[in-house]
Amino acid sequence: MVVTNGTRLTEEYLDSFEGCLDWVGLSIESGRETVNAELG
Repeated sequence: MVVTNGTRLTEEYLDSFEGCLDWVGLSIESGRETVNAELG
């Protein structure tokens, strides 16, 4: 399992887990600065 915000998620990184990675969880907030400020 990998949980990430995805900023450094590359094909090469995922390939390094070949055969042992079941799923990837992404933590995504917002591309809008005002929304991110409201989320904390």
